[in-house]
Amino acid sequence: QQIIPLLEAEDYQVQLREKEQRRRSTQKGDRWDETKFLAEMERNNGKDVRAAAEEMFLWLTPKVSYPWFGYGTKDGGVMFMIRHGGIKYHVCRMSTQGRFVFRLDYLGRRSPFSEEKVRRELLNKINGIPEVQFKDDVLNRKARIPFEKLTSKEAMSKLQEAVLWLIEQIPRD
Repeated sequence: QQIIPLLEAEDYQVQLREKEQRRRSTQKGDRWDETKFLAEMERNNGKDVRAAAEEMFLWLTPKVSYPWFGYGTKDGGVMFMIRHGGIKYHVCRMSTQGRFVFRLDYLGRRSPFSEEKVRRELLNKINGIPEVQFKDDVLNRKARIPFEKLTSKEAMSKLQEAVLWLIEQIPRD
């Protein structure tokens, strides 16, 4: 039976942890953050889209519980979350592919969005954004809006109205 001295055992454990972190990092990529996300938005979609994404990020972050950045080697995303009473609400998502996404599929699993009439009202607000028009089939799916349609002041204002309405529907104590 081999005995490993304590310091060597500790070094060995550290090496195993680092090896596992490297393995996981290469599988799904590093975690995105605001700086990397916005830089990639600009690289993929141009300065106007980056400016719209940054405006939305800065406006929305204080209104939610937290922004959650995903992992990725090529594309990244940030999901804006509200946690209330042990329940997570996926308010919306932004991706470096240049899309703003309402996750009506996720929202439909939570009250009051489990009621179709509530999702339909949200869809009407989304469809109030200039150049955005979704059909009813999106009520149980993702409503993906290209950020290039959100670069005008009117479009951004209508988007913010829709998101604020969504947030106001989430039950509070």
